[in-house]
Amino acid sequence: MKFLLAFFLFFSSLFAQYTKNDFKLVKTTATREFNKSVILDYINSGNDEKTIAGLLSASNSQDTSFVPNILKLNFSKYGETLCFAVGQVGPSFQGQDFLYNKLVKNETGKFAHEVLDALGKVADESTAALILEKASSNEIKDRDGISIFIFNLFSRRVPFDKAKVKDILLSEIKNKSSRRRIEALFTAARLGGIKEAEKTLITILTSKDKINPPQVKTFALGCFTREKYFPHNKKLILQVLTHKDWRVRVEAAKAVSYLGFTLKADIKNYFKLVSDPNPNVARQAAISVRNIKSSKVLLAHLKTAIETGLNGKGLNSTVKGELFISFCSLFPKNSMTLIKKYDKRIEEKYIYEVLLSPEINPAEAYAYLSKKKQKKEKDLLDLAPALLGLLNKLPGNNAYDKEILSLLDSKYSSVSSTIADGIDSTFASVHKAEIKKTITAQISAHINDAAYYETLVSYYNLSKRIDNEFNTEVTESLKKSGLYSLRRFLEKEKGNDKADIKEFTNFNELWKNAFAYSKAKVTTKLGSFTIKFYPGYAPISVGNFITLAKRGFYDDVVFHRVVPNFVAQTGDSTGTGFGGPGYDIISEFSTLPFNTDYVGMASAGRDTEGSQWFVMHNIALHLYGRYTVFGKVIEGAKIIPLINQGDKIISVKLIK
Repeated sequence: MKFLLAFFLFFSSLFAQYTKNDFKLVKTTATREFNKSVILDYINSGNDEKTIAGLLSASNSQDTSFVPNILKLNFSKYGETLCFAVGQVGPSFQGQDFLYNKLVKNETGKFAHEVLDALGKVADESTAALILEKASSNEIKDRDGISIFIFNLFSRRVPFDKAKVKDILLSEIKNKSSRRRIEALFTAARLGGIKEAEKTLITILTSKDKINPPQVKTFALGCFTREKYFPHNKKLILQVLTHKDWRVRVEAAKAVSYLGFTLKADIKNYFKLVSDPNPNVARQAAISVRNIKSSKVLLAHLKTAIETGLNGKGLNSTVKGELFISFCSLFPKNSMTLIKKYDKRIEEKYIYEVLLSPEINPAEAYAYLSKKKQKKEKDLLDLAPALLGLLNKLPGNNAYDKEILSLLDSKYSSVSSTIADGIDSTFASVHKAEIKKTITAQISAHINDAAYYETLVSYYNLSKRIDNEFNTEVTESLKKSGLYSLRRFLEKEKGNDKADIKEFTNFNELWKNAFAYSKAKVTTKLGSFTIKFYPGYAPISVGNFITLAKRGFYDDVVFHRVVPNFVAQTGDSTGTGFGGPGYDIISEFSTLPFNTDYVGMASAGRDTEGSQWFVMHNIALHLYGRYTVFGKVIEGAKIIPLINQGDKIISVKLIK
């Protein structure tokens, strides 16, 4: 594994960016003022450390007027951060032309990857077409980064020649560099998969070569998953289902479920994953079982295996819940019978999800749900989607309508937001007066509450489904908010991706703590892991984590979201995914990678971070430059894959 990590750790090869002496620079960055005098003094300082700090600040500004000064720097020295900054600030002709000329003149040096990555973020359609043409005809000497270039175009919805892109990706998948293979496989999957790559994918998955380590194999399996297809290859099936790396088994659980099973032995081998000792593998297998298609005879065997699992004691509650959903998905006509049978043995949130099945009569589903008199926030949050699934299916049912309207007016922001997002224009039209009254009152009460950011956005979106006049009223009210993130959202709605200055009442406290500790030891029932902080890249995020940890904020907090082979996320004291510290901070994008064991900040959009953070299970290329990395697990990493959704942090100890 070390050799693969080396491919990804060439980032920030000069110096750490910010230091504890950069108060003015960090403050102007954190408040989103981006004082040009301060930033340009750093960029033009002639001091390597300060220049890179200035570039990092500018990269977060979304201000293309910095580009001319950025491009005057020595490319051979600052190419990595220079490219990152040009790509992050947004499209500009000057930035595009500079990067394009470096590429076509083969003057990228060791920064070919960074040049192509940035070009994917700033190139217009015609320039993108020229780059793809030159890449196809091998006029570009170093194509390292071409896959990420394509992914960035795709993310921006820039049109491109699909045939050329397919040929390029097919070539890159065979490249000797593990990183380039991963980037090509990742991009191919995002674009829908490439059927012509099947033989190469099989070679990758069955190979023991060093250029095909577990991480490469996970992305190869991802291509099959995206195509909803897996080849009938006995050796291959057994290899991926029993692979020693848990991440490969997670992706195998997804991909092999699309096999189109014809043999009982294959179903038996697949179903073993449901009892895998790794909770992430077991959970993913329980989820993916619902994708299985086979003959009635083989499905009967699968049914027996599922019932044995549900009735036994070997599976944890999360796996049982997902397996129950899969059971009802595979045999939908039996759903209501199964709900009644397992009502006391399966957690309610899984029962609720099954109630959304079209096979269940809406009146019968509501009769079941209406008996659930939930009061706790998490329980109501589980119940809300099930109730919304019955929207407009119970005409004339006043009790149902009243319950939806009551939940919209919930004291819990998470519940109200979920309901607001789920109400459609038909329901909104019928209950216009009540909804207007609720939204108006809730906005008035929570206009400056950071914990209500997502909810206020939900109210705004719901107001659009009511009528233009009310949407205008809501917009004018929200403009008065003291929340920078909300004002920024409203500006973005108008086509402007910037907002005014961010009020940062606790900046001094966060800055004071940013460099005060180097690490944090996080203790769970599974053991402890240690996070090394990176204040040189994300001083506010580090300072925020330390500030909250000193208060004991993270003690007894659960990992409320665990996505197998992606992230284990925590930091929300409510356990709902909507909670925070009562304020928001900022995004601090940098050149640090989202690779295995790196620690990032969760957000609901740019500059909405608060207390929630996550640890990476694998490489996540789509997070680069879009989320904040502020640390890395350097000790105890072996427990990260064992963390299950619902597991708790016992304590966090800060280390000098």
